[in-house]
Order: sequence, then structure tokens, then C-alpha cells
Amino acid sequence: MTVAIMLWEDTHADAEIEVFATPELAIARAKELAQEYGEDRDLDEELTKGMREAGWLYHACYGEANYIRVELKEVEGL
Repeated sequence: MTVAIMLWEDTHADAEIEVFATPELAIARAKELAQEYGEDRDLDEELTKGMREAGWLYHACYGEANYIRVELKEVEGL
């Protein structure tokens, strides 16, 4: 089974991973968090060629070391 995961890394909190049934739901949640927490900082949502090749579907960076990304993962045994 393929799932979409959202990985959220913020220097002020523990890393969080959320699992979604569809990429659309994961990207919507990632964009919501990026807008909320990156509101007063430069929000960079560029997805580079290397990121796409690594399977990333969405990436947002805010502040110096804070980011949110979405990628697909294959899960066995569900």
C-alpha cells in the first residue's frame, strides 16, 4: 500500500510525521502548516529537480532550518 507522509521539522519542536491516504490531503495539510508557521518569514515552496527525483511531492522551507515535506512511501503489512 502506498501512503503519503508529511514530515515537519521545526527547530522549536519535535519532528512530526503524519500519514495520509492521499497525496492531496498530505499536501493540503503541509501548506496549511507552512502558511501558519511561516507567516512572518520568507516561505520558500520551490521543489527542485533533485527533490522531485527523490520522490518529494511538496516542500516548504521557512526560517533558517524549518521545513515541511510530503512524499509517497510504500508500506507493507496493512
